[in-house]
Amino acid sequence: MKDAMEYIGCAFVPIGTGASDRVITTTRMLNTNVMHATPSYALYLAEYAKKRGINPAELGFKKITVGAELGGGIPSVRKQIQDDYNAILTEGLGNSDTAPVFWGM
Repeated sequence: MKDAMEYIGCAFVPIGTGASDRVITTTRMLNTNVMHATPSYALYLAEYAKKRGINPAELGFKKITVGAELGGGIPSVRKQIQDDYNAILTEGLGNSDTAPVFWGM
């Protein structure tokens, strides 16, 4: 995924667990407009920002893609993330979601 993103001109900025301050700083510094995360981290980051007096919508994400766990397809979770960030949310499917469909055919 990283190589494909860079191929089309994206800046891929991987930031691991426990670095939410770095996410906020980097997002602002690079004028980031897309975030890919687990639904639980998107919710956590919004609360983390609010506790520091930052409106999550001011981070500038226009689109958030989530995956790797349940949440993006749950209407209340989806609405909360979209409302917090004022962004469009999409849920991605991975091997564990699609492989059984293909292998079961």
